[in-house]
Amino acid sequence: MSELFQNLSEGIAAASGAQALLYLSLGTLLGILIGAAPGIGPTIGMAVMLPVAVRLSPENAVFLLVSITVGAAFGNSLTSILVGVPGSPAALLTVVEGHPLHLRGEGGRALQIALVSSVLGQLAGVILFIAFVVPLANIAVRLLLPEQFGIVMFGIVTAAGLVTRSPWKGIAAIALGLLLAIPGQDAITGQSRFTFGWGYLQSGLPEIPVIMGLLAFKEIFAAAAKGPSAFEIRERPEFKFQPWLPGRDWRAITIPVIVGTTAGLIIGIVPGAGAMVGSFVAYQAIKMLLRRHTDWGRGSIAGLAAVDSAQNSGTTGELIPTLALGIPGAPAMVILMAALATQGIYAGPQLARDRPELLYNVFGGLLIGVLLLAVLGYASISPAIYLSTVSPAVTMALTMVLIVVGSFALRWQLLDVWMSIGFGLLAYFLERYGYPIAPMALAFILGRLLEQSLRRGLIMTHGWGGFLSRPLTLALLVVALMAFVGGIQMNRRMARRAAQDSALRP
Repeated sequence: MSELFQNLSEGIAAASGAQALLYLSLGTLLGILIGAAPGIGPTIGMAVMLPVAVRLSPENAVFLLVSITVGAAFGNSLTSILVGVPGSPAALLTVVEGHPLHLRGEGGRALQIALVSSVLGQLAGVILFIAFVVPLANIAVRLLLPEQFGIVMFGIVTAAGLVTRSPWKGIAAIALGLLLAIPGQDAITGQSRFTFGWGYLQSGLPEIPVIMGLLAFKEIFAAAAKGPSAFEIRERPEFKFQPWLPGRDWRAITIPVIVGTTAGLIIGIVPGAGAMVGSFVAYQAIKMLLRRHTDWGRGSIAGLAAVDSAQNSGTTGELIPTLALGIPGAPAMVILMAALATQGIYAGPQLARDRPELLYNVFGGLLIGVLLLAVLGYASISPAIYLSTVSPAVTMALTMVLIVVGSFALRWQLLDVWMSIGFGLLAYFLERYGYPIAPMALAFILGRLLEQSLRRGLIMTHGWGGFLSRPLTLALLVVALMAFVGGIQMNRRMARRAAQDSALRP
């Protein structure tokens, strides 16, 4: 135990040096800016910084890249809450619960809660990572394709009743999202399917343009449909920083942060699941736990805290299979592995054997990065609030520019921009008739992972008998079914309660 504490203190000391602090600060600030830019995300941000990272020492390269992931999760919350546009798919539910708070004039409070939840989620994730990296790595290696299918199915199915009173409309939205994930190459045979001879669809529908359309362009079309009233200049609400959150907010977020951090970390260690699935699982879990809560989908403090803490602890969880097993927990982790590989250092069990000091430096960098996130994130709230209230017309124009750039920048194809516009129109009309867009976007993002884990899992286990005979897989599917049925009942109770409340009003 004394050796462990000595190694940890050496890792923190390495992360506290002048050069290390410079790269950690730069990475955290870049992460916040990258996370706030729709369509960019930590993967592209880390890829852009990769040429810089490979010229640094292994320690400084790790500090730079890891701190980008630390800042990006909170950066997601800035545009999600203030503009209603998620920086990445992982922030879908931050839009659902955070943006309504801003529309009620509580954007500052929402961002403070998002920051506190982000910092606590990251901090708890790092501490648990340090304490349980080996046991959790042993658990992760046991979660094979059937278990991955069960986790992804749980995340998708429980999202059916997310922001709608009708779970059947949620199921229809999920089905449409899964259909959108089908075009492209077959995951097993490699044959083209549903491309209709169009080379553009050979690799499937592009994720970023589609997500930007479903979640961002939809808001632009909705604002345009409201007419001139949507573009009236708003008075900038008086916003004063409080030195700390009031007690009522601390009480409101304590349980959600615990639930979100736990869900994000556990789901984050499953390669391919990541922070996005963790945020949806955390949201559904807190909904089932706080059944009397009635603000879901309309600016719930509990929902916002659970989602943001899950996102941030999930990014820490993604490092566990990456560093301990050599299996990237998320696409961004591939960049980290590449930066180390260029210097002859390979992630996996050999990392702890050959370069244990680098592993503890990662721990120290994460801890210092969390502290920097608290400072830089706090400093970014006031300018972000001001920019969001300059003028709705200017904000909308800038948002449109960001969406177009985010859709175009990944593959440099103008057709991606038109695709984004088309899916924005589709989402606008679907939402008008009560179909939730967030579950549809989630199903589209996870559709291929769901198919691959199912089909390859069936091959691995020689059919459904072996697939369902795995206890953990069966348990996950049963829990998903129970959560779905419970979600239906919860929606019915909320609908009855809302009807009773409206009947009592004069």
